[in-house]
Amino acid sequence: MKLTGGVVALLLLGGCSSAAPAPSPAPTGQTDGVERQTCGTVTLEHGQTVPDDAIACLRAAVGTTAAELVVTRLTTEGDPVTSYFRTSADRERITVYVDATQDSFGSRKWMTLQCPADVDPMTMTGCTE
Repeated sequence: MKLTGGVVALLLLGGCSSAAPAPSPAPTGQTDGVERQTCGTVTLEHGQTVPDDAIACLRAAVGTTAAELVVTRLTTEGDPVTSYFRTSADRERITVYVDATQDSFGSRKWMTLQCPADVDPMTMTGCTE
């Protein structure tokens, strides 16, 4: 299913998803065993955007390096929704694990997306489940 930026934004900010939970990333103590270069950890208030250097780091890593950018956005109610943007050395795309488990008015589930290498972390246009 192809998702538009608006649909993804709604899902991230309080929508629904029936996707199966993704493996829990590092913050809860579980990893997939892959050592990744960090492109940063960002918490965004309303109106803020992901820093350009973090986006550049993520895009440069696609197809060459295992890297991760962690972006947490707060819903209107203040609940965190965290997206883990991950690259690998052998894939020309970015896998995004979206943790909406703390979104009290949202899905309260994990969602996994496959995104193009030039994905905008703010809109996630072109990503699919």
